[in-house]
Amino acid sequence: MESRVPDIILENIRNKYKRLICGVNSGTSADSTDIVLVKANNFGENLSFEFVSFRSFPHPQPLRRQILSLLYPAKRSIRAVVLASYNITEFTFKSLSSFLKTLNMNFKDIDLIGFHGQTVYHQANQRLTFQLGEGDILAQKTGITVVWGFRQRDIGAGGMGAPLIPYLDLLLFKNYPGLVIQNIGGISNLTYIPTSGRKEDVLAFDNGPGNTLIDLAIERLFGVIEGDRNGRYSKKGVVSRALLEYMLEHPYLDKKPPKTTGREEFGKVFLEKIIKKSLNLQLSSYDLIRTLVEFTTCSIADSYRRFLPEVTMIAGSGGGFYNQTLVSSLKEKIHPLKLITTDELGVPAKARESLLFAVLANDLIAGIPTSIPQATGAKMPVPLGRISLGF
Repeated sequence: MESRVPDIILENIRNKYKRLICGVNSGTSADSTDIVLVKANNFGENLSFEFVSFRSFPHPQPLRRQILSLLYPAKRSIRAVVLASYNITEFTFKSLSSFLKTLNMNFKDIDLIGFHGQTVYHQANQRLTFQLGEGDILAQKTGITVVWGFRQRDIGAGGMGAPLIPYLDLLLFKNYPGLVIQNIGGISNLTYIPTSGRKEDVLAFDNGPGNTLIDLAIERLFGVIEGDRNGRYSKKGVVSRALLEYMLEHPYLDKKPPKTTGREEFGKVFLEKIIKKSLNLQLSSYDLIRTLVEFTTCSIADSYRRFLPEVTMIAGSGGGFYNQTLVSSLKEKIHPLKLITTDELGVPAKARESLLFAVLANDLIAGIPTSIPQATGAKMPVPLGRISLGF
């Protein structure tokens, strides 16, 4: 009888007409844990859902520093990784508790959690990835079935474990052929909706740098961890063509999709080379920040020209779209294409990535393949995630 318990638990969730699912994500910038709650009906191409609520929980600075320290090998002891993984899980548990309390709900009301955790290592070429977060512990503390570890199955199928977002984007935006959904988080990434509307024709890849180099430079030069929100720093500088041309020589930008990247390529090591070059050019700190913003927008616009079919419109999401200097620069480069936000298409930009993990969790319990091989480089589409049962 006990051997049937997992089947019964999952069957009960699957058979519900509407499932209440929390999607939980912490992005490349490691500045917050984002939680979305949706009501889901059906699975796969027939999936429909409605937003219930969304909330972002800023990471306390000690937790953010702990996470960011793991991005550099000298700080990456086994104990430090394990401790950070437990800490991000505990923060997620407390955030979920607070989130549900504000909705006059508790854990017994929730059917499923899709828990991505926090990526601290991703080497696409070596097919290696690691996310902080313990799904077993979260399932035990909440009593809810948790789906987590979304990237490893794709790697097992020969893929890079990223990007995963095109599965969701096709569900949300299939009626907008030629649309580019452009996210600018720590790293910039896109999904292209094909005119055919077929999953096999979707394109998705990381353009290159997003906010990471800008944020790291501001911390290094000004001693603050706040980024360039509203272009506070970049609007005071001017672009250095010499420095920009140096950065645009980065080999990742010439690489053809499928491709994915991270802080390993666009992080502190590369930033130190940029700072050294800027000192030789006698640039001000503000000029350096402004040129880094230009590097991000040039990388994005150039990737459209080089790797995409005809583009009809661009819908943005991610923290980069709160930087007015960056948005203005991007608009200039893509003119006459229209740049809007995903909010204008009915999808809250802040909730998009946490929504992805709610959808992936929903479809995993039905055994539906959700990876996109032409985006990740996998040999075949596979279901994504592993299951920790809630009791």
